[in-house]
Amino acid sequence: MCIQIPSTQSCRYELDEWNTRLTEICGHFVTNTEAGSVMGNASILQLGDVDCARVTHNAREITRGPADISKDGEAYYFLILQLRGEAELEQNGQTALLSKPGDMTLIDSVKSSIFRANRTLGSDQISIHIPRHLLHRHFNSAYACGRKVSAFSGSGQLINAHLNLLLEAQPGSQKQHLLSGAFNDVVSATFLEEDTSALQEGYDKLQFLLSLIHDNALEESFNIDELSKLSSMSRSSIYRLFREHGLSCNEQIAKVRVGRFKRELSRRLHSRQAFRISQLAFEFGFRDLSTFNRAFRAQVGMSPRTFAEQIRQNEPAVNRYA
Repeated sequence: MCIQIPSTQSCRYELDEWNTRLTEICGHFVTNTEAGSVMGNASILQLGDVDCARVTHNAREITRGPADISKDGEAYYFLILQLRGEAELEQNGQTALLSKPGDMTLIDSVKSSIFRANRTLGSDQISIHIPRHLLHRHFNSAYACGRKVSAFSGSGQLINAHLNLLLEAQPGSQKQHLLSGAFNDVVSATFLEEDTSALQEGYDKLQFLLSLIHDNALEESFNIDELSKLSSMSRSSIYRLFREHGLSCNEQIAKVRVGRFKRELSRRLHSRQAFRISQLAFEFGFRDLSTFNRAFRAQVGMSPRTFAEQIRQNEPAVNRYA
């Protein structure tokens, strides 16, 4: 059983325009194409509480390296599920060829990856974004990223059937909420590796540190000292490693906090939930408002209140925030 969903309309995007669109939907990637443009589309797909995007493209190659990873404030496992066409995904030294509707693989957003579309058939995929810190909070293990799960396997049929149920459920219903809550467990059970010794294998030092930041940044007490304890690396080694890659450890921690704050702010505005910006900042690891405001302006180029007002103006039905 594969996902029952209508075809999407592709458009021609100039390369810069496509990269901007892809960044808004999925995070930072670099698209390589000889034509200077991409035929495709990228859009949010509503599946209850499951964060999902649909990406259609004919690009020769879409890559994600350490520089791209460092720009994102959030970290995910991407469950990539093929709808139409054919694609090849590479991570962890493994290559998954998704050639049949319903074929899938799991990709870790804090590790380098390469996406290739069949230039003749193109590629139409669902990308389900499962927050990385949620899986690592519940399971002290590794996940088999880059491994293909066939649509015809028992696990593949289960995940496809689960997604079809989500698509059929009434938006906002209790049924959809329950199905959404169970979905992460289904994916975890499919890709979980029981051997925990491989958890850190295959990570280079920078990616390992970035993954620890993504997993722990929302703790108010998290800082360079905590990162040093978790990584078993000295403070000086951590600072030196980030400097070698043109990065700042403290800025990376702030990026994660601001990125997740932005996403939650948008979610609460669109769902018309009452909240206070100051309280939300504290929930996402900031100890004081001045530090939060400086970090937000440095990354977004405007104040949090102005950012929220722009969202509200683009969505007239959204209530004002406190």
